[in-house]
Amino acid sequence: MSRRPKPTAIKLLEGNPGGRPLNDAEPQPPKGVPEMPKGMGTAAKRHWRVFVRELTTVGVLSIVDGIALAEACISAALAEKYRNVALAEPMVKEPIVNKDGEIAGYKNKPNPALVGYLACSKNMKLYLLEFGLTPASRTKLKIDRPKPDDGFTPRDSSPIPSNDEPDLSQIDETLIN
Repeated sequence: MSRRPKPTAIKLLEGNPGGRPLNDAEPQPPKGVPEMPKGMGTAAKRHWRVFVRELTTVGVLSIVDGIALAEACISAALAEKYRNVALAEPMVKEPIVNKDGEIAGYKNKPNPALVGYLACSKNMKLYLLEFGLTPASRTKLKIDRPKPDDGFTPRDSSPIPSNDEPDLSQIDETLIN
């Protein structure tokens, strides 16, 4: 099985290390921020805003990347959720059933959420590699740095405004009178 081809935008940022001529007839979708898909959860939307900021700073995001970016964000949100569940209770008790079908005892086993976390984080990593957002994939990129006096700030530290609904998943309804 051969390696997956790298996006031309990533090859250009790397300085075309292979030296092969780049495909000059490759479709070049317009750079820009794709529309955020409807129905994404609060955590996925948070990841979307972070990834969009990073990808536009690097200059590899195009308006047709919305589906891949959404999948990366959903995978990141699910990985975060499974990770929190697994960290809250790393081991769970599994019943041991005797021949008569009665519970004879319990044994500890890793929380099944750990499997979900590992699967989602692996999936997320594949998308991050596609966009050049892992440390190893960034080592090959060459980005022209803006001059400090041009008013461009690649990382805006101000909070991102959001019209999203609040995340109510952390509220314990049993404590409400």
